[in-house]
Amino acid sequence: MMSLLGELSYAPGEATLIYRARTDAEVAFRAELEWFAAHRGVRIVYLFGPRADRPSWLPGQFAEHGDAETLREIAPRITASHVYLCGPDAWTRAARAAADAAGVKPEHLHTELTSRSRSTRPRTAATKKSTPTRCRSSGRRP
Repeated sequence: MMSLLGELSYAPGEATLIYRARTDAEVAFRAELEWFAAHRGVRIVYLFGPRADRPSWLPGQFAEHGDAETLREIAPRITASHVYLCGPDAWTRAARAAADAAGVKPEHLHTELTSRSRSTRPRTAATKKSTPTRCRSSGRRP
């Protein structure tokens, strides 16, 4: 995601990064993210908390809210946007389903899965539908 934030063309306020983690202490690259917020106008929304008791990209305390509805509230222009997802399989599947239900065009939905045992797992129907996204370093530093 860091590479995409550095390389994609967008005006201030046009990019929203939703960062989901269990705790504030788990946020990686916070200084770099804050740089993108200050210098490129990226809107960063942090969502902290344990996982929900149901398949969801939302933390547990927001589980009573609909996934697609919450996504539309956070990013009102989502149907006209490209959506880049990066995370563990279950979370990514839930976020992808929410983006699809929120009206994101399939060709605007890009997924990068993370996993410790990535090379040994078979591809699923969900990952076969994903548009592959390669994350690479831009070489630029904030």
